[in-house]
Amino acid sequence: MKRILCLILAVLLVLLPACAKKEKKKEDPGKSTSVLDKIGVIDIDSDPMKKMAADALNSLEDTKLSDKGITIFSCCDTEYVPESEGTVYSYSLAQRNRMFEKKYQTKLYQFSESSDLLLEEAYYNMLAGIGFADILTVPAKDLGRFARKGLLLNTTALPGADFSAEWFDSALMEKAAAGNENYAVYGDFNKDISSYYCLYANKTLFERTEQALPFDKIADGSWSWDALIEVCRNSNAVSPDTFVLSSEGASVNANAVFKSGGFDYIGSGYKKTPAAAFASDSSQKVIELLRSLNSAGHISDNTESFTSGNSLFMIGTVGDMNTVKYLRNSWCILPLPKTDAKAESYTAYMDENHSVVTCFAGASNASKLFYVLEGLNAASYGGYLTQAYYNSLIINSLRDSDTLNMLDYICGVKDGVQTTDFTDYYSAQIPELYEKTRDLLAEAATGDSIHIFAAEETTKKTLDPLLQNYFKY
Repeated sequence: MKRILCLILAVLLVLLPACAKKEKKKEDPGKSTSVLDKIGVIDIDSDPMKKMAADALNSLEDTKLSDKGITIFSCCDTEYVPESEGTVYSYSLAQRNRMFEKKYQTKLYQFSESSDLLLEEAYYNMLAGIGFADILTVPAKDLGRFARKGLLLNTTALPGADFSAEWFDSALMEKAAAGNENYAVYGDFNKDISSYYCLYANKTLFERTEQALPFDKIADGSWSWDALIEVCRNSNAVSPDTFVLSSEGASVNANAVFKSGGFDYIGSGYKKTPAAAFASDSSQKVIELLRSLNSAGHISDNTESFTSGNSLFMIGTVGDMNTVKYLRNSWCILPLPKTDAKAESYTAYMDENHSVVTCFAGASNASKLFYVLEGLNAASYGGYLTQAYYNSLIINSLRDSDTLNMLDYICGVKDGVQTTDFTDYYSAQIPELYEKTRDLLAEAATGDSIHIFAAEETTKKTLDPLLQNYFKY
């Protein structure tokens, strides 16, 4: 009910100015006119979630960082240091940054480049001994390229490093670790919600099936791929003209289904040599699910088909909402179903382009970089940035509260977790990591089921020596 009221309030705030008299009141020059005042976002002193962040930051040791400031170079779309405060989300980011800057007597800066340009620029600046950046944020798929070029610091070796605090995500960091090395930092500072995989539902089209959307199943934890397949098979009133594996994106969709089961292609972690981890039972289960999804139909594999109003469901990311919001029909998002209905939580795979925080090997503040990471994540703690993201969706994209409720499962506010895979970080360097895992899975789902079993042991024999050569511990 609170979220419905918030949505109504957001709509009224947009409509009321249009209904007001043309005569404008003169604004008091001494009064702030930020988005905070315009939409009624609660300030940090009275918002419990923001107070949690302030308390977390205040609990850390006072340390003065660089007078020249902390520079973030990014080749991702994710904004960390907003140029303006004109939206709910950018205002919250700016507020976070001000807390950090006041604590450490410094200033945050962000610059952006393409991946290739940043790779080249970082390399030549490091050779020249120029500390042009402290933090680099790169797409997960490019992490290996930067690491193998010697451009990143091993986070496990940073002075004072301890990533056990609540504002770090140690489980995700473990996914990128190999032996004594890890270059990826995850925490509340870089929650990339737009990269989380989910399921879109065309609510208008769904009404023709005379079935209820699975909100109750999701709430009681029984929402599974088998349940989705049953829904699709009972939807004869709608023409099943789209399929989950009908395009070149087949391996992406197959991968999202596989990862929603909590499975890994490559097992990795601290003090471990990465090794092939997918097993016959999990692979076969996913292959059967994919084939059933294909035969059941009703699931689009691209936004163009879904926004044309031709399919009940679409596998996509939260960021696809920027396109889906133009769908004329009513729609909402759902968490990816579970592979096993008895699993404890829903698992959202993070797109390979999600933003990863790393430390530049040529940073002039290298000895203090952990304080930077610790402070930025503590200042982002408490969930207020997630709430600000929700608020921005209410204003820009959403039509009802169903998606907000479902986002809680996708973002982990309720029973949900996020996951990545070791293959995402290093496939640009080692193409076999994708070719022998998720691409193989998609081929098996659309071809001979014996294929993956015949290839599985061969694949492990191929991948394991390759992984040992690159990441031997």
